[in-house]
Amino acid sequence: MRKTVWILIFGTVVALSVNGAGARPLYNTEFKGKYYKPGGTDVEKELARKIDMAKCLVCHGKKDGKEDKKVRNDYGQALSKLLKNEKDKEKVKKALDTVYDQKVPDGTETFGDRIKAGKLPGGE
Repeated sequence: MRKTVWILIFGTVVALSVNGAGARPLYNTEFKGKYYKPGGTDVEKELARKIDMAKCLVCHGKKDGKEDKKVRNDYGQALSKLLKNEKDKEKVKKALDTVYDQKVPDGTETFGDRIKAGKLPGGE
């Protein structure tokens, strides 16, 4: 009986301490649907190759040299201002369109300019 109680307590502690995945697969799906064209022009092929390599780093960044989903790059920060765990495809598409026209923080170009040039919107 005592062993069972300890197992239940331990299981409860583990279950409460595990943070659920915060991934937003809809965001990635809609981004790829809009910009991922591996059979397109040379620029589109280059962007598709970079998207394949970057995966989550399209919106996220690195901390201490390691991929960290809690860190957002400039593009991810811009999207996060418009989306809060959104599940509506149309709202995600609208946010992608809105951010496309926004200037990057240093103001030299828009996120769309980067995408049109075959670069990742959050920077290389």
